[in-house]
Amino acid sequence: METHHLENPTNLHQKILQLSDSILEILSSTQQNHSDGKSAEIKSALESLLPVKDGQWLLKDTTETQKITGLFLCCAALASSNANMAAMMSWIPKKLQVVAAETIRDLSEAVYSDPERNPLNVVGNYSISYSDKCLDLTKIGFEKRLVIELIPIIFPMIKDAIKSSCSNFKDDELDADFRSASVTPSVIASHQMRWCLKQIQHPYIGPLCTLVIPCALTALDHWSPEVKGQGMIALVHLAKNLNSAELFWYKDVILDATCRNIAGSEQLWQSVVEMSVTLVTCIEGRNPRGHWYGEIFNEMLGEMERHTGDKERRTIWLQHIEPLIEAMGLVILAYFRRLFPLFFHWLHAKDDATVILVIQRILTITKLTWMRNTPYVERLVEELVLAYKGSSARKYGSDIRTSVVQVLGVLQL
Repeated sequence: METHHLENPTNLHQKILQLSDSILEILSSTQQNHSDGKSAEIKSALESLLPVKDGQWLLKDTTETQKITGLFLCCAALASSNANMAAMMSWIPKKLQVVAAETIRDLSEAVYSDPERNPLNVVGNYSISYSDKCLDLTKIGFEKRLVIELIPIIFPMIKDAIKSSCSNFKDDELDADFRSASVTPSVIASHQMRWCLKQIQHPYIGPLCTLVIPCALTALDHWSPEVKGQGMIALVHLAKNLNSAELFWYKDVILDATCRNIAGSEQLWQSVVEMSVTLVTCIEGRNPRGHWYGEIFNEMLGEMERHTGDKERRTIWLQHIEPLIEAMGLVILAYFRRLFPLFFHWLHAKDDATVILVIQRILTITKLTWMRNTPYVERLVEELVLAYKGSSARKYGSDIRTSVVQVLGVLQL
């Protein structure tokens, strides 16, 4: 296909050309993982996003917004590759990640700082609707503003890219044809999505929730752990930066998707627990009898019962479950029948970390409930005494003994 040079390019055109050439030069010389064909696919896909090749513009009718969007999406994917759960992007060196982030900053300055151009004609609007008022984007940094104004343009594309290799079936139900489909567009898109969302905080993310929440949920429903993991990070960020009214409209769909992802998420267990606790406590809030508190807690207990002896899994759960227990308050009494058999078993685990964490969670529950009036108090005291006596042979025995004494003190025994 024939390409053309743009006639009389503006300063903005020249700046985009310069930035694209710089990124392309470093990206082209970067060695990918030859043992993994996916890294070559990702590299090729990222290069194709750049608006210039061999120093020439693509077709003359390519709009300014398309050029800005292409460069931005390439850099967003590169800048995101230093995050957790970025296995397929791990070949991208730190230098390129830094240059990509700097390029987005330079691009935003080129878009908005040129006095001869009206940014309204390049990307979007000066302000976005927020309930009964508007948020003035001229009062925030150029980089954040560029992300906000590009989201309505790029997130529909990102969502479609994630869906391109998505499925409603579980891994073992995927047929051979579907397994052969390239997951590369979905991986790149999920990283772009996560990076964009992490650049925006409350209150600027609120007006965009109808675009960003469905996109994050699409990633969460993906079969690939890497794509799913980016969706989890995105949803945690959204929960922390959207208010209860904004989250309320998506309450059931978000928490239902969260609940469905608890079981069988071995590779993503820490992210699953963090996401589940953050979302349900942010959305259900001070409603301990809320339906989703029970659904998610029961699902987690089921997973713990299936993996009682899994040290890593139980440690992660015990480390992150505290906010959920506190939010449920007295309602946690209804789950003692399933919870305390796990606690009693873990009180005698071989690793000190599990024992200390269990006693700390018991201490929290003892403060929140009428533990002395439950049928579990006698067994609890017996197990705590055994843990106290056995702590002398443990490395962190003094911490265990201190924690046991604290629980017995709350019980007033």
